[in-house]
Amino acid sequence: MATLRPSRASLTAATAAPRPLFHAASAAQQRRLASSAQSIAPASKGSSQGGGRERLVVLGSGWGGFTFLKKLDRSKYDLTLVSPNTYFSFTPLLAQASVGTLDFRNVIEPVRSQADCTLHHAWCESIDFANRRLTLTPAQGITVHKEDPFSRASSPDSNHTPISPSTDPPAPRPFSDEYTIDYDKLVISVGSYNQTFGTPGVKEHGYFLKDAKDARAIRWRIVELLEQAAMPCRTEDERREMLNFVVVGGGPTGSEWAAELHDLVQAEVKRLFPDLHPLISIRLLDAGPGILTSFDKSLSEYARRKFDRDGIDIRLKQKILRVEQNKLIIAGGGEGEGGGEGKADVELPFGLLVWSTGIKATPLTEQIQGVAKDAKTQSILTDPWLRVLEAEGEGGGSGRVRKEVFAMGDCAIIKDNLLPATAQVASQKARYLARLFNHPAELELLNTGGDGQDAGAAAAKVQPFRYSNRGAMASIGGARALIELPNAKEAGFLAWVGWRGAYTLMSMTWRNRLAVPFTWFLNFLFGRDLSRF
Repeated sequence: MATLRPSRASLTAATAAPRPLFHAASAAQQRRLASSAQSIAPASKGSSQGGGRERLVVLGSGWGGFTFLKKLDRSKYDLTLVSPNTYFSFTPLLAQASVGTLDFRNVIEPVRSQADCTLHHAWCESIDFANRRLTLTPAQGITVHKEDPFSRASSPDSNHTPISPSTDPPAPRPFSDEYTIDYDKLVISVGSYNQTFGTPGVKEHGYFLKDAKDARAIRWRIVELLEQAAMPCRTEDERREMLNFVVVGGGPTGSEWAAELHDLVQAEVKRLFPDLHPLISIRLLDAGPGILTSFDKSLSEYARRKFDRDGIDIRLKQKILRVEQNKLIIAGGGEGEGGGEGKADVELPFGLLVWSTGIKATPLTEQIQGVAKDAKTQSILTDPWLRVLEAEGEGGGSGRVRKEVFAMGDCAIIKDNLLPATAQVASQKARYLARLFNHPAELELLNTGGDGQDAGAAAAKVQPFRYSNRGAMASIGGARALIELPNAKEAGFLAWVGWRGAYTLMSMTWRNRLAVPFTWFLNFLFGRDLSRF
């Protein structure tokens, strides 16, 4: 029996013109979509949905937004959460997830599973305070890899351009999908972006570590480099360049990631890639005079001695001029190889660059009008009860507050009370604000008893936010860690046990409080998984 087969010409035509994922919308379609999008907006200001409850909108699902969501009595409000992520990232464990010590599911908590909460997976484009209205666009098109990860273009010596999934908005869609929602009360907790200090090439050629998607991209890149370096066609010099891992930023995030990578290299890489192990180098660069300088000096020096023993190359007082494809350009004069006064600029090749040099305001925070902002950081200024201050002139807030708008987390600071932009501060503010919202009578008393100009009267009725410093912790690899409490400090193995125990208990759900130590135990028995997928 004859078999019908398509001709070569028909096969060529079929494969040469694949169907597009999205069809370009016509002008008429765009008008219809825009019209339907506007119809999504809730009723006008003053109306209330959800059984007469006030409409409470929370922007952001980070430490501030998600903690507030967990602690809020949601039966009292018609609650809506707006976030470009459908999960919360447990940032202290991202470094472990990026090297396979933990699974990605161990460091995230789903947002949509929270009861009595409507989630808008969207970016907030603007805030209309006068009409109490938010303009949103769907958060679609975010990917971990710029292109097909298995294509030739993703090899280390190609023009591969990584992205930062936690900070880069999606590419424009071919049609309008903007819409609005209204609120009665608004909580702004949109976090921050990674600070690059305007260094050219960082976003194009570097990786950040601020979100679970960042950890996933870094982990994929590590395995990609190992597999590419293992190819027999590579020379030893090429392998050394591919396997040169560079971290810029000697704070807790950068130092912890360097330590976790070293543990991975000494365990799984040494066992699975024995020929590559001697060629791997880890370099930690910082513009300051030391690493982990937010800790006590004795703890910082302990960490540096530990890194020196581990062979992690620490270079201090480094000024990064720019980042090019697979290489850093460093100004002469810093400590380390090629440093010294009068020296020429130094080129430092790398296979993977992780950039961790602090934070800056998000585009939304920068472009919000009508609120007071800190002149240096552009953070939103609030009063001690976390209510947003109105803008007036060039010198900051007028003292008057927007009684229906609150702000917390990295995007906001209390006027005349600068606190560190940490998860600890954000979560404490969120707990305080949730307690305030859980007692509507107290919240109403605050708004009627003091408008910011009569702070003394309000303070007598409602307790303002007070920060309680509970210390800091950092893992430095090899079952060693640093712990600094207000009245004590510890470094070494016991500190590492405390570090693991504390972050296990701090996980937001019992699911991860059980999953995190279980995954640690499995990897202790069987090792990390270095599969690329």
